[in-house]
Amino acid sequence: MSRLRSARLIAQLLDDIHRHPELFEGGSSTTKFFQHAANTLFDGQMSELAKHLGVSTAQLSGWRSGTQPSLPHLANIASRCGCKISNVLLGNEVKLRRTRTSFKLRKKVERRPRLGKFQSPECLIEELKRLDNLGKTKNLLQTARLLDVSYRCIFKLAPEYAAQLVQRGREVRRKEKIEGEKARFNAYWQSFQELCRENRWPTGKRVAMRLSERTGKRINTFEASTFHARAMRLAKLTSAKR
Repeated sequence: MSRLRSARLIAQLLDDIHRHPELFEGGSSTTKFFQHAANTLFDGQMSELAKHLGVSTAQLSGWRSGTQPSLPHLANIASRCGCKISNVLLGNEVKLRRTRTSFKLRKKVERRPRLGKFQSPECLIEELKRLDNLGKTKNLLQTARLLDVSYRCIFKLAPEYAAQLVQRGREVRRKEKIEGEKARFNAYWQSFQELCRENRWPTGKRVAMRLSERTGKRINTFEASTFHARAMRLAKLTSAKR
């Protein structure tokens, strides 16, 4: 599994924990997941599942007995079963699929970095600086596509720029996440206020229904609970009904 794929899976896990911390408070259910994976992918054969995961049957047995897999192992399990790490930890019976990087694909990745249309590493770095000065480099992957090279090529030839681009991408994603959450709360708050103006007690269910009527969008239970508590504080209301 590539480092990029592993990083993405771990980032998804951190995001899931941030959004729904209560789901992870009761400990892991990896044993349940392994049984689900074996049943779904290998007709219940644990030995075949172990082979697919690239571990010994004894190691898989240890995980099923309560030994927690390490984070790299969790990322590998999630990658090879086509799901998220949180699904593995929580034992979610989600749809799974067998995935495995082929030998040919690994060899293709190892041949990189490629220079594409550039005649030398110096030319590549010069173009990278030019794009950076123009403000066109948003993140590492987008920049690699602009240059028509692999992201590994940028890491090798301009490690400082690569690190900056990675951080820039993180900041952009963080800003987009904050702005998205702000926009969703503003829509919730507007529906909340409408009910108050109509002299109707703004229960979470009523606000959610009004929000759905106004925007055609539904809000997930965890976010609705967080938004409702915040709206109640802003309106200086208590949970007791009038």
